[in-house]
Amino acid sequence: MELADIYPWSGGDPQSYISAYRRVKDIFGKEGANNAIWLWSPAGEYNAIFFYPGDNYVDMVGVTILSDPIWDESLLGIQNPTFEQYLKRRLWIGNYFNKPIVVSEAGVSDPDPEVKKQWLTEAKSVISNLPNIRALVYFNDTNLHTVDANEYSPTGG
Repeated sequence: MELADIYPWSGGDPQSYISAYRRVKDIFGKEGANNAIWLWSPAGEYNAIFFYPGDNYVDMVGVTILSDPIWDESLLGIQNPTFEQYLKRRLWIGNYFNKPIVVSEAGVSDPDPEVKKQWLTEAKSVISNLPNIRALVYFNDTNLHTVDANEYSPTGG
C-alpha cells in the first residue's frame, strides 16, 4: 500500500485504505466471524505508519522480505544481503506497533539454487530465535528479469 508507483493499487490515500480495511473487519464482526486473525501487511517502508488501521483492527503485522540480485544493492546498498539483513530493515514496524510479526512474503529470486537454499536455511535459523515472528510465507517464484526467457518458451527456444 505504501509503495507508490509500483502497482496500480499502491501509493494511494492512507485514509481511503484505512476506511476500506476497517469496513471489511467491521463486516466480519457484524456477521459474527470473530475467529479471524487480522494481519496488516505493508511492505515495511517507513511511510507505512500512515496506513495503519489501528490497534483494534490489527492482530499481527506482516513484512515483506524479497531478495533479488538486481534490487538488493539499490535497496540495501550491499550485494547479496542475507535474510537477517533484510529482516533487520523490516522489524521496526512490528516493534513500533507492538504486534506479533508474520513474514508474509519471503522469497529469493536468484538463479542459483544453492544461493536460494542457503538464504532459506538462514531464514529458518534466524526466525527460530525470534519468538515475536509467528510465521513465514514463502513466495516461490522468480522475477522475470532474472530468468532466461527461453525457460518460458513452450518450445524451449
